[in-house]
Amino acid sequence: KQAEKRGGNVMPLALTYGLGIVVMFVFVGVALSEVIIDVANHWVTNSVIGIVFLLFACSLLGWINLQPPRFLQDVATKAGGRCGYLGVFFMGAALVITSFTCTAPIVGSVLLRIVELGTLPVVLGMVVFGLTMATPFVMLSLLPGKVKQLPRSGEWMETLKVSLGFVELAA
Repeated sequence: KQAEKRGGNVMPLALTYGLGIVVMFVFVGVALSEVIIDVANHWVTNSVIGIVFLLFACSLLGWINLQPPRFLQDVATKAGGRCGYLGVFFMGAALVITSFTCTAPIVGSVLLRIVELGTLPVVLGMVVFGLTMATPFVMLSLLPGKVKQLPRSGEWMETLKVSLGFVELAA
């Protein structure tokens, strides 16, 4: 939305969005690095992640409909449309939070491997992981006109969604 207001100059916004993703992954990595082994091996953590996986699988299979609270949707819409760089940064950070169930096993594995090496390897590992996650989103945000040309959802999207529901259920 902000690209139209800025005459197509989206590079700074796209990079800010990507930076929000990377910074949040680094924050999560550093915050969890001290307790990751205890947390990752605790039955409560694994049970919560398992339940969340089941909920998302049920949602992808169409058995339940998960909606974020309305006030969160309103905040995200306002932040993305009017708040400039800070809003875009927090939208990137919000992506990390909302993709938790998909990234938690990978982030946990990375942290378990490098946490014994100290803080700097944790930061570097999370920067690399964050860049890996941010790159496709930054690329898409650089080409807002091309995003509109992507195929619209239809039967193929429903098939993909249900297929991913089985993958999520298996995970």
